[in-house]
Formats: sequence, structure tokens, C-alpha cells
Amino acid sequence: MRNLPECRHRGCRTSSNQWVCDSPDVEVLGGIITGDICRDHCPHVDHPGHKPVERSPACTHQAQPPGGPIAVVLDLAMVSVAMVTAPRPIGMVERSIAELRTAGFHQPIQLFADAGSPSNDLAGVVTHVSDHGLGCWHNWLRAAHAMLNDGDSPFIMLCEDDIELANCAAMGLQHAIDRLPIRDWGFASLYAPKYNLRDQEMDSTGWLSVRRENHWGALTWCFSRESLRAVLSSRIATRHRGDRDTDIVVSQALHVLGRQTYFHVPSLAAHTGFGISSLGHIPRTESAAVNFDRNYGGYVAALPDNVSQLTSTEMPRSRRVRVIGDQSIVVVIPNYNCRDYLKPCIESLKHQSVDCEIVVVDDGSTDGSIDATREHDPEIRVLRHEHNKGAHAARVTGIRATASEWVVMADADAVYSPDYLKCLLDATGPDTTVSYCKMQRTFVSTGRRQVIGGGSFDARRLWWNNFISMCSLVRRSALPLDQMPNWSHLDDWQLWLHLACRGHQFVNVNKVLFEAFVRPEGKSAKVETQVHRGAVEVANVRRSYAELIECNDPISVVIPATNGADLTSECLWHLARYTGLPLNFIYVDNGSRRGTIQQVQDTADILQIPLRIFHNSTNPGFTEAVNQGIAVSGGRHVLCQNNDCFVGPQCVDRMFAEMIAAPRIAAVGPLTGNDSRHSLRHRWMREEASIRQDLIFDYNDALIGARMLHGRRRGRDDNLLAFFCTLMHRNAIAECGGLDQSTHEFRSGLGADDDWCHRVTATGWQLRMAMDAYAVHLGSQTFRRLGMDRKALQREALRRLSATDYSTG
Repeated sequence: MRNLPECRHRGCRTSSNQWVCDSPDVEVLGGIITGDICRDHCPHVDHPGHKPVERSPACTHQAQPPGGPIAVVLDLAMVSVAMVTAPRPIGMVERSIAELRTAGFHQPIQLFADAGSPSNDLAGVVTHVSDHGLGCWHNWLRAAHAMLNDGDSPFIMLCEDDIELANCAAMGLQHAIDRLPIRDWGFASLYAPKYNLRDQEMDSTGWLSVRRENHWGALTWCFSRESLRAVLSSRIATRHRGDRDTDIVVSQALHVLGRQTYFHVPSLAAHTGFGISSLGHIPRTESAAVNFDRNYGGYVAALPDNVSQLTSTEMPRSRRVRVIGDQSIVVVIPNYNCRDYLKPCIESLKHQSVDCEIVVVDDGSTDGSIDATREHDPEIRVLRHEHNKGAHAARVTGIRATASEWVVMADADAVYSPDYLKCLLDATGPDTTVSYCKMQRTFVSTGRRQVIGGGSFDARRLWWNNFISMCSLVRRSALPLDQMPNWSHLDDWQLWLHLACRGHQFVNVNKVLFEAFVRPEGKSAKVETQVHRGAVEVANVRRSYAELIECNDPISVVIPATNGADLTSECLWHLARYTGLPLNFIYVDNGSRRGTIQQVQDTADILQIPLRIFHNSTNPGFTEAVNQGIAVSGGRHVLCQNNDCFVGPQCVDRMFAEMIAAPRIAAVGPLTGNDSRHSLRHRWMREEASIRQDLIFDYNDALIGARMLHGRRRGRDDNLLAFFCTLMHRNAIAECGGLDQSTHEFRSGLGADDDWCHRVTATGWQLRMAMDAYAVHLGSQTFRRLGMDRKALQREALRRLSATDYSTG
């Protein structure tokens, strides 16, 4: 008898290399035997005198067990089902749950998720999320103990989160419960790995009794309650300290306990990962199952009457379509060199619980993505750009080629939950334009994961930070297709701001519905690593939509200076590039040398910013120059700015946020790195701002300072502000006056800022520090260049301040 690889149940093997048969039950054509021939079917195998013949590779009957299908009556109360999951790609757990349902496991499922796992609401699933990262083994232990302590079913099945099942898997397990001796039961596994069992054959029932110390693969183990309790109390299990090797520990414990393990051959389960594992790797080759066949027909169920009613709404693999009138959904996927990610992306979208059209727009890829897509699924519509034009241009190409009312602009390097489209669609109403959700980002290079996005819609919050992914459901008629190709890399944010400014309605689905993989070569990663470019683009986008935060008139920036065209030019450059609010610039020149004003004007022309210039033939001092600028400024807010001060990204934006947070805030200042009281050089200021000293290596780099303070506390009250960079409220100036230019001691500016702060706080106004704003202040540059004795001027100003009574206001 030959052991042919086509024979799924290995029933045709003996110690001989050949077999013969003259049974009338088989058909012989030209010396080739067809049909299902094995020891159990043919009593004439190896009968002396018969001619050896070869078995036909056309034989397909071996999918059923010997003797034909076995009738099984399902009893859902016999088995409690739990699934154990680590932080996995979005959609993997949902699909594994769907596999269990399709295979006949209709009872409630307990999901034990390790810390960091998404906790989506799934029909018929109770999710338990750990507060700590337990690892594979300890999370499996947690699930096992919980299942023993909850419920009274005699059998407990513990599953992994990346499984595929035969349609009759539940019937197969019920058959094991009915037939196998409970006295010796350790576990019955629906998964039969080739790694352990490649030489095994199927017995007359499909269940193979295996006595072996080590078994690979813990995909689908069903324990008797007694055997699981014995495993957990065994010395091998209680002494294991690693976070992996669950399969080895359990199988060794059962071997020592003398318990029997059973595997179904052919396998009723497969380890798939659905094309992708937790870190994006293809599953290992040894995870292959023995002759796995999804349509294996070895069992016939006698279903209880209520099963179809119980599960009719819990079958994600069915094609239930929700139609809004005659409208439809198109999913447009821009692709640029995403060959390794595109296949799982498309697979996840093909298995949605609502129908959709999928359009892939290849944006000049050079990695063969297009060919791989067509080979994988010729029904997917593919469009192509001969040259790379950017993701936003590719999206427009795809949208223009379709007529669907609803559009989803999916990313090629993401995997989507089976209910992704359904959840977004269910949240819409007749006035809805955008339906959005949370997402999980996975950084491919490090494996780090974070859940971001989502939350109730707020246009002001959107202006500050984008919390809506491009992978949202959008009404096609609202899309500004003519503008989108000209937008920056922040095209998703620009789209939502554009729609918000026009009053469109957004709805939030408070679930993690997809996972995006952040690749080192991807757009998101490039924007994050190119700090300057990212900061400039953020400011450009914000300026275009400043009306969302009610900044309807520009902030007036007053910059007094004497000489120092190099400093003034750099000051203008930082303000123009890093500020996301509209600004009008007022340059007050205090008797500078010839050519200074022209240099400043040339810089403004290059930056394309509005600049008004006022020239004093002599130097009247800093204080009077500031008042001159304030007098000709407009708008509700004035920024008093030294020319040796260079703002960091979002510095003015965050000062403005503090200003509008309350009605009686007179002025707001930033943190800096000079030797003033608001400098991060002071330990107490670093502690208050939650900044470690080892993060600071250049106090005069505005980019570094801004990045250190990103995401820190917003602000706090103060009683004095230094006017190197101070945002002032027009009403406070009108009520309390400008800087005191009549006092000789304040003429240089020293003490004039303290005097103004004392006056406004005495009348009930507040001063605030923006603890998330940073500006570089070189300090005393004008004093040094003009040869002025700053210390002497400061002593005079302090004496005047100490002699003034501010208590009366």
C-alpha cells in the first residue's frame, strides 16, 4: 500500500510500499484504481497474488471519515468557550469570533484580552481586558482560572485569536464529547498540526489518540473541567515563569499526569493569522494543519430548533447589505509601494458585512503592487498613475471614476474590522456628511501600538489637532475634488477642516475599527521625522481655517528695534512659518543705520507677509516704540515681540488658547531658555513643566523647546510677565493704558513690563503663562550692540518699581 500525499486521512498506509485490491467496490481503469481505498474499506488489501497498482491522484472521496458522515446532535450547554488575545491587528479577533460562529459555536464567548488590546463590543462576546501586560502564558492562565470559577459546563474550550475552522468543527467536538472516555481525557484538539502529526493516520472516528510529551500549537484545546484543574495545579504549570510556551507547558503537564490527548485528523482548525500576525509576519510554516478542509463533511448535525434564531444576527461572514435609498459605498485605496500590506487590506475589506465596491489606485508604484493585486483578485478595479502624484491625487482619481454616494478613502497599509463599514454606515443620518471612528496605530519598526482618534466632534478641538482618520465614511457630494490634489501632506486634516467651516455634520463611532501600520517609508512617519516641515505645514493649515476658533481678525505683532536687521529678519521668519494664526506685522524702527529698514522689508517680501514700517529718526526707547505700534495696530490682540526672540512651533497659537480661555485675561507669555524667571534653566520651572534636564541640550533651538513641551499642561496664573514675547488683550490696554513711557526709568523697557503687569492685576485682570509654548530669547542683544549699561538701567527701574504703590489700582 502506498502512502500518497493526496490521501487526507492516511488510511491507505502499511509497512509495504505497494498495495493491491480486487474488491468489486472499486473501479479499475487501465491499471489505475480510483475511489477511496483504505484498510477499513477494502478487506482484500495486500491479498497474496494480486497485481500492484498505483492509486489515482483524482481520488477526492477521502474528505469523509471511514463509513461516511456521522450524525451529531449539538448541545451548546456542554462546552464553555473562551478566546485569549494579545494586542493584535484590528479585525483578527473579530474574524476568529466569526469563524467560531460559522463553525457552530453559538454559545456566549469569553474574550480575555491582554493590556493594550482593543475592546470592541462584539455580539455575544464578553470581553475582559487586563490592566497589565501579562504575556501569552499568564493571560492564558487568567482565562483558564476564570473559566473554572465561572459556570458549570463539563468542558471548557480555550482558543487562540488567529484561527480558521471547518464548518462542522463544533459537531466534531460534540462527537468527541460523546465518544471519548472522560476518565482519561486531557484535551481534545480541533487543530492537528503537521509539525507533530505528519505521520499519523485517521482512525475509524476521526479522533487520534496521541501520547507525546510535547505538542505544538494551542489553537483549539477543549479540556474536561477536571483535567484543566489538574493542569493548573500541576508543578510544571505553577513553576513556569516565562510568558510563552503555553503549548509545551500544558502538554508536559498532561503527560506527567497520565492524561490522554486527542487530535482530529483531518484537522478541523488551521492557524492562519488571516495573512498577518501581531507584528505583520506571515505565519510560520510548521503551523500548517493536517489536511485542513473548511468544507470537510465528516459530520451531520441535528440542530436544535432555536439555533438559527439565536445566531441570525451574529454571522459577520454573511453579506447583509444595508441600503440607504439607492446609494452605495465605494472604498478607494491609494497605493504606493505597499505590496506587502495591500493583500491583507483588500482581504479585510472583501469580508465586510455590507457590500462595497473596491477601487485600488496605484500611484506609480515600483514594487509590483499592481500585478500582485490583479493576481490576487481580478475582480478588484485597478486604476493607475504613471508617475507618483501623492495619496490625495490618487484618491481624487478613484472617486472621480465612481458614482457611489458614500466614499471611504482607505489606506493600503491598514487592516479593517469586518464590521468597519457597517458601524460607520449605521451611525449616519439624513444630514450626516462624515462618519468616523478610532484606530490603532502600530509602528512597524518598534512594534509599539497606540489607539488614537475618535471622540465627540468639536470644530475648535479639530483646529488644534486632527482626531479624524482619512479612513472615514464621507458623502461624495460634499468632497471638494478640485481642491484636494493641491493640498499638503495633511490632506485628511484639511478635508475635515474644510467641511467643518461649511457647517457639515460629523458623527463619531466610539470603537476601534481598523489598524494602521506606520511604516518607516510611509507618509505619516516622514511627517513625524521631518519636524520643521511638519511644523510649517501645521501652521499653514491652521491659518486657512482660523475662523473655527473665532480668530476672525489678525493679531497685530509689534516689533520695536534699533539696527539688528539680522535678528529682526529671523524673528519675522519664525513668526511667519510657525504661527497658525493670521498676523499683521508692525515694525517700529528706532533710528537704525541706513539699509536696516530695506533688509527687513526684503525679508517680509520673501515671506509674503503684511508689514507696516514706522521710522523714528532718533531712538526714543523701547517703551515709546511699543506704544507707537500699539496705537496703530488693529484687532483684539497685540503681540509685543523683541527682535531677539524667536518663537517655536505653535507658540503663539498656544498663547492665544490661554488668552481666550477666560474673559479677563490681560496677557499671556511663554516659557523660554534665557536667565529670566520663566526659563527652563531653572530646576523648579522644569519640574513644573514636567521636563527632564537631560532632554534639554540647546535652549536656543526653538524646535527642540517646542517638542519638549508638546502635550504638557496648558497654563497657569502668574503675577509678572517679561515682554520679550507677550500677547496682550486690547480691552486691558484700553482700560489700564499702555506701557508707562512718561517715567524716565522705564524708557529702555526695563521695569515697564513689570509696571504694566502690576497695574492690570490691581484692576482685576489676570496674567497667564502658557506652559506648552516656547520661545527662544537671546536677551540683551540691543543693549550690548548699542553699548548700554543694562545693569545700571535695571537698578534704576527696580528702585522706581519699589517706590510705586499699586494697591489702589
